Amino acid sequence: MAVHGDLVAVPVDLVVPCIELYDYTTRTLVRILRIKAGGGSICFTPDGKHVAVNDAESIKLMSVDGQSARPIGEGYWSGVAFTCTGDVICVTSESVSVFSATDGMLLRSWTAQTDVADTDCVTVFSDRLYALTHGRVHVYQ
Repeated sequence: MAVHGDLVAVPVDLVVPCIELYDYTTRTLVRILRIKAGGGSICFTPDGKHVAVNDAESIKLMSVDGQSARPIGEGYWSGVAFTCTGDVICVTSESVSVFSATDGMLLRSWTAQTDVADTDCVTVFSDRLYALTHGRVHVYQ
């Protein structure tokens, strides 16, 4: 799940896979986003206006009002996070890539020093990316 302010995003994989948005304060369902999550990471953009999830084809970036959705970065990504400027960080078993959230262009990519497949959690703090994989934390700068 992901949290931004009072908004909580939870991927649901039932008959129709989607993201459910809840108000943390009132504990009520706010909206259902018809976007499939691939079982990996989910996160909000720094401004809280979009949520990003990974699936088998790309990272999907969807507005929290449910009005717009678009793919970023082709291929399967095991983790997703955002930089403080809003760029999208994607993790695979072999690389870490940074894409522009505005136009989806690849900004930077580097080979991972260790296998980061099955990444459990990806987060960004300051100028570092932290990926939790098999109980080990990998730090990228």
